[in-house]
Amino acid sequence: MKNVLEGAMDLTLVCSRKHRPKKGDKTDFKDGINLAQQHRHGLLTGSYLPERGVVELRDLTRRRKKLQGNLASEKNRIQKTLEVANVKIGNVISDVFGISGQEMLRALLSARPLEPGEIADLAKTRLRLKIPQLTEALQDHHMNDHHRWPMQQSVDHIVVLDRQMEALEERIADQLAPYRTQFELLLTIPGMKDLVAATILAEVGPYEVGPYMEQFPSADHLCSWAGVLSGKQPLGGKEQKQSHKESQ
Repeated sequence: MKNVLEGAMDLTLVCSRKHRPKKGDKTDFKDGINLAQQHRHGLLTGSYLPERGVVELRDLTRRRKKLQGNLASEKNRIQKTLEVANVKIGNVISDVFGISGQEMLRALLSARPLEPGEIADLAKTRLRLKIPQLTEALQDHHMNDHHRWPMQQSVDHIVVLDRQMEALEERIADQLAPYRTQFELLLTIPGMKDLVAATILAEVGPYEVGPYMEQFPSADHLCSWAGVLSGKQPLGGKEQKQSHKESQ
């Protein structure tokens, strides 16, 4: 509805928590009347509505987060299947999905009659120092077709997700073009990475280069919105500092 009406009239987004009706007196019809009357007299507090470019950037960064979650889920499924099949390479390799781990997974999925030592010998670089431990972790494994089939599906899905992630990141970079100045300023923060900066920009919204942001009057407002502003919780007659997230 917003996309249809935003060019024809001024829209005000209202937080329902700030304008609740009386308890036991709530219907959609009454809500509409009450909100219309309050809006007529300027009693509604409007929330921040980002411009269309930021909304589209937000859609992309949030989709990337979903894809990351899907990737993590598929990797966890593979790890679980390896554990069930008594393949304990995860106890030796910190990243089962690194170069060495992927080589070993391909060997396990190939159904070739390989000895544990042959699979362990696929280790690269410094991981070769752990070949004895890898050989021991592969001893008496029970990998069979029942395990290989779902693992192969997960591997295939990971390949698709990786391709989608690459395309999505390129799309995000293109969408950032109008906000390049703000994006580069965010990158000056120590430890800030490109995609984290893009996500912050998508969620917080664009701002004019200067000391103030229109949507957040102060740093405390921004921290409160992000859920990182410490609050005060009365406990035993004393006020204890407590973060916003902990209090929820």
